[in-house]
Amino acid sequence: MLGSAKIMAMFGLSMAMGAFLAGLMLAESHYRHQLVADIQPFRGILLGLFFMSVGISLNFGLLLQQYPLILALVCTLMTVKTLVLWGLCRLSHLNNNTSLRIALLLFQGGEFGFVLFALAMLKGILSITQFQMLILTITITMILTPLVIRLGDWLLRRKVSDNDAIAPVVFDLDHKQPHVIIAGFGRVGKRIAALTHMAKIPYLALDFNLERVEWGKEQGFNVYYGNASRLEVLRSAGIENASMLVAALDNDQHTEQLVCLVHHSFPKLVIHARARDSKHCQQLLRYGARNVVSENLEASLRLGELVLTENGIARKKLQRLLQEYREQYYQKMAITAKTALHNQGK
Repeated sequence: MLGSAKIMAMFGLSMAMGAFLAGLMLAESHYRHQLVADIQPFRGILLGLFFMSVGISLNFGLLLQQYPLILALVCTLMTVKTLVLWGLCRLSHLNNNTSLRIALLLFQGGEFGFVLFALAMLKGILSITQFQMLILTITITMILTPLVIRLGDWLLRRKVSDNDAIAPVVFDLDHKQPHVIIAGFGRVGKRIAALTHMAKIPYLALDFNLERVEWGKEQGFNVYYGNASRLEVLRSAGIENASMLVAALDNDQHTEQLVCLVHHSFPKLVIHARARDSKHCQQLLRYGARNVVSENLEASLRLGELVLTENGIARKKLQRLLQEYREQYYQKMAITAKTALHNQGK
């Protein structure tokens, strides 16, 4: 990274640009996880120093003196960037409401603008006054972002058109009958759907990946396109009358958010969740899942079963050993989760 920054400086470009490009390349390499772990302790300090330096460079006296011009720059940046982003989203075949929400989320100036404007000032392209005005412009757009997002959501709820409304998905299922909702149609979700289909149990699978949904439809699965993390999609899927929810999402963070949302909104609903490891299992139990299954454990038990079988362990003894180990593992995990909940309550 230092070498990349030095090379950029040799060509008369910003060292920060070199570090930025090196970071982008390393983020796609096999070393990205170790890099994140190494940088993590310093990230908060470096971000704090960066924004402290930005804050020190702000000239609020200039804001009072040149507020008409600065407000004009803010409005221009917000308007132009919103229109460009909205147009790109529409070209990508997103509906009007989704395009507008994305544009409102990203209309503000970026942090890298601070670096570019500082470099331009050092090279004599911008005067100190111009640099401070542009820094104020970016800062104000960042401050306005949460307010504009709330305003946009409020306007969309009140003035959404019939054709562009985010209409709830219509599912081909009798919602009055108890059914299983499978959130996620990845590796785990497909197998659960196949088992419930074979057992002739009413089910409905949701996934936000269109290719998975199309494949599932072709194979005869009852799978629909939809974001299971959104409460309105779950309501459309008949979660009020569902017998249970199976959280089988590929992303650990999304699984935690889903379990927390569903348990908060429907506390009596049974939630079974797929977890990555014991730590993730404990987290999901704290968030409201009734049962969790650790991928790592079940794979380890299967391998252990093969090892014991090859070493002459009788079938009955083998099943007893595996069951005892599984019960001890999940019991210990449940106790840990309850203890953590109790400590939080204190």
